[in-house]
Amino acid sequence: MRAISTIYFSDRNYNSWIRPGYECSILKWCYMANKLKSIIQLDVLVLTDANVTWIQEECPGASIVSFDENLKNTVHDFRKRHKHIPFYELGVSGLLMKWQVVSLLQYESVLFTDIDVDLEDSSVEISNVYKNKILKHWKNFEISKCALKVNSDHESPVNTGAFLLKPSLEIYKKGLQALHHTFSLRYGYNMSGTLPYKKNWKFLDAASDQGLFSHVYIQHFSSLCRYSKKSIRSRHFWGPYKPWKWNDCAPYYKFLHNTNKSYCSSVMNEFSKKTGNVDHCRRKGKMSGIMVPIL
Repeated sequence: MRAISTIYFSDRNYNSWIRPGYECSILKWCYMANKLKSIIQLDVLVLTDANVTWIQEECPGASIVSFDENLKNTVHDFRKRHKHIPFYELGVSGLLMKWQVVSLLQYESVLFTDIDVDLEDSSVEISNVYKNKILKHWKNFEISKCALKVNSDHESPVNTGAFLLKPSLEIYKKGLQALHHTFSLRYGYNMSGTLPYKKNWKFLDAASDQGLFSHVYIQHFSSLCRYSKKSIRSRHFWGPYKPWKWNDCAPYYKFLHNTNKSYCSSVMNEFSKKTGNVDHCRRKGKMSGIMVPIL
């Protein structure tokens, strides 16, 4: 069985200047994930600490997975011990909860994307026409030897905005062990040493999700593989250009016209009041994001 998943934080303020837009972005993700579910057999999962009833009402078809308390407490203690690390490397509180995806043992494979990965803006339309192509990419990963399929970015060895993985109890436990030890900007988790092509651990979210995935899958298991040029890609928005931060991103929420979401019924109107001269969702093309591989 396969699954597509994301993570949603009820109290997240980072990159969410317009809160209703951020909340409706999880609905955009659900809308597109359910379109994928309609053509291939998979489960749609939302990992969250939010009010379950709210998400169930607004995201029909999605299963809610509450944050694992053991992992949550481990992450809390780890961040408390390392609060001296600069924010750039320590990352946003909660991102380490992505590690929970590794523990979803009921699935053969899981596709994870952040909610700012626009599945609608894809190199392959999510439709029955492309069903065989989507399945081919997914099956090729499942029969491969790698446990994690992910790309790097301009500075991090692993970009966790989108990845495919095979859940594993052994790998999950190794990540928990790493979080029980110390982290060094010179030698990484538990003084394990530098990563290939990296002189130190001074990169974005090194003491958070991107560093943990790099440490476990590269240093311990050597079971990471990269996407190819033929991969199916979707747009991943850059930090300053999240759709929920700008009033002139109304086109991003056009999916609401195809739904009956009472919670977000006012969002389209609010975002349509001010269109401005710049579309931040597509500002100068790649400046607003990049097409990242997802399958």
